[in-house]
Amino acid sequence: MHFTIRSLEQIPPKLTTLAIRICSRILIWRTSFSAKRFHFAGMRAGLGLCAGLASPALAHSGIGINGGQLSQAANRHIEFIGGPAYDSIIFALSDARQKPIRAAGSAAYATIIQQQQQLRIPLAPDGENWLSANLPAPLRLGASISVFVELASGETLQAQFEAR
Repeated sequence: MHFTIRSLEQIPPKLTTLAIRICSRILIWRTSFSAKRFHFAGMRAGLGLCAGLASPALAHSGIGINGGQLSQAANRHIEFIGGPAYDSIIFALSDARQKPIRAAGSAAYATIIQQQQQLRIPLAPDGENWLSANLPAPLRLGASISVFVELASGETLQAQFEAR
């Protein structure tokens, strides 16, 4: 069976909570066996699987409704739609249930760090809940993208992404 990060991030929250509980029991069980000097290869594989299942649940990130990288900022979500070779960047704003938040009246910018150069780009509202900007050069794999948004209500959001 082959798992990818993308499929693990799509696990429902109730299932990830259950996975974390099971993994914690395995860790307790492993500790008691380690004290008795028992070693199981299967136990190590199980712990690796537990780490993979728990990490998306603990990170509060994943894949958004537009297929982009999702990051939680306070009780809001920012979704980064873009990646390597893209000549523009788009950020979708939503609430905790991924319902659109109005982008009109927001002040926002993105800071991109790639190839030891830092670039600050102002973002403009584009559509109901999108903030976007054209890039002077395409993003490269591994570029670091930080976004800062001040909503019309005065609430501020920040998130960090990586071009992948």
